[in-house]
Amino acid sequence: MPGVTSRVALPERRTITPLIAVALALVGAALTAISWGFVSPLHVTVDGVEHTGVPHGSTVADLARAKFTKARPGSLFTIHGGIVRMNGGNPATYERNGRVVDDSARVYDGDVVTSVNGADVTEHIVSTQVSIDPTATIEGSGPILKVVRQGKPGLMLVRKGQISGEVGTSKVLIPAENIVLAASMPSSADKLVALTFDDGPWPDSTLAIVDVLKQAGVVGTFFEFGEQVRRAPQLSKAVAAAGNLVGNHAWSHTYLTRVRPAAVHKQITDSAAAIKAATGAAPAFLRPPYGAINHTVWAQAKAAHESIVLWDVDARDWTRPGVDQIVSNVTDGLGRDSIVLLHDGGGPRDQTIAALPKIIAWLKAHNYTFVTVAQMEAAR
Repeated sequence: MPGVTSRVALPERRTITPLIAVALALVGAALTAISWGFVSPLHVTVDGVEHTGVPHGSTVADLARAKFTKARPGSLFTIHGGIVRMNGGNPATYERNGRVVDDSARVYDGDVVTSVNGADVTEHIVSTQVSIDPTATIEGSGPILKVVRQGKPGLMLVRKGQISGEVGTSKVLIPAENIVLAASMPSSADKLVALTFDDGPWPDSTLAIVDVLKQAGVVGTFFEFGEQVRRAPQLSKAVAAAGNLVGNHAWSHTYLTRVRPAAVHKQITDSAAAIKAATGAAPAFLRPPYGAINHTVWAQAKAAHESIVLWDVDARDWTRPGVDQIVSNVTDGLGRDSIVLLHDGGGPRDQTIAALPKIIAWLKAHNYTFVTVAQMEAAR
């Protein structure tokens, strides 16, 4: 209606009493004090050094991570004193205000923390039983070997470092019985010589040597390793077809005395299989590479029905000393009956090929009969 003014009622303005104001002020001051207590840094002495900026809630581990502590973990040593790991020993230990605490302990204002180096540790020692391989003792002289006594492996208790493998002590539980081999030469009315050639078959040189033997009307024994036979089976076939004997020289010309029995078995049998595939006949004789023999080699050769044959005259043609020197090495070392070591493979053999006719001529002049190692063994 005209002339009428409406009014809206406003809430009353209340006045805070002095008592409430004082209470609020006290609460605010308390909260401020509490807040300040949480955020203000701590004063902590660590290993003799005062640190004034340590945050509230810090632990001993936090002090260590901040590199305030000086102590370090101990080292881990082998049983003979070598270092395995610099910080692999016992961890550092800590004291707070003179009492031992772990590194998860919190620190407070005014605390004194001391760290102590961890103790060094020696690796654990473990005990294990180890087989003792018999050694081969050779009695007598000559390249033809016969078993007098079979050997047996022994047993040893070995204490060694668990990590390093270093041997601490050992004790023989069962002694090994060594194999005894009798070495001999054939005894016959004739002077016998067996020319043997190792490390073939080899391109060029093997067939050249076969031709020299054929032209002279003599035979030889070729100890071939299976890896080469597999590469050139036609060469092995040609050696046998010319009337020569093919023997086993293992698969890859490795030291058979340095590998496990299973590896020795594989070296011998794989090579024998390759030779049989190439020539049609399994080898009956084994010449271990480098002439290295132990009980394992002998046992595996016996299992493969192969006799071990070494040599008593070394031409040392593999050193390439010159044709005349190769001839002298053979003729100067000969006995009444001899097995001569020469090479048709393993490298250039031009000096051997050139020396061979001279060697054969000298042997014929001195009334030697040329035989294979099989024929020489049969004459024993």
